[in-house]
Amino acid sequence: MVSRVVVAILGLAAFGGVALRDQTALNQQCREAVDKLWPQWRFPKVSPEVREWATSRREDPTVAYGDFDGDGRQDVALLIQTASESASIKIVACLSRMGATKPVVVEKPYCTDGIRRVLKGKRYHDFSEREGTYPKDGVHAYCFEKAGATYIFTDGSFQQIVDSD
Repeated sequence: MVSRVVVAILGLAAFGGVALRDQTALNQQCREAVDKLWPQWRFPKVSPEVREWATSRREDPTVAYGDFDGDGRQDVALLIQTASESASIKIVACLSRMGATKPVVVEKPYCTDGIRRVLKGKRYHDFSEREGTYPKDGVHAYCFEKAGATYIFTDGSFQQIVDSD
């Protein structure tokens, strides 16, 4: 019995290692694609409060992983700044099926304090008076403790759902 448990744990650890390697490779490919589009890009400055909150949730407020296009494979989204002014903050997503070399961009996110993944199946209330369930993972851009919007990849671009106010 003990040996089966050990084998199961080792199998899960190996799978976790593969997933982490895939995540790291996708992240690197995405950053290289962003380098080609905006050679001077950087991650925006994150307030200490946002950094502390995100860290307590084991998240990075500038990087989110999820299955944003619903194909069953890991994708990555980055919150980036392409120029010195804060108005240049964008969300860039690299979707596995499109290849990390063709990022999908949200030019003017609703909020820019941080991003995180919203899970497929979660209920939402859109402040334009719609309610529903997220059909796939989304990228949530938040104004810390104020508001936010989730972006769902649909028909080749991200559609905004203002879901916190």
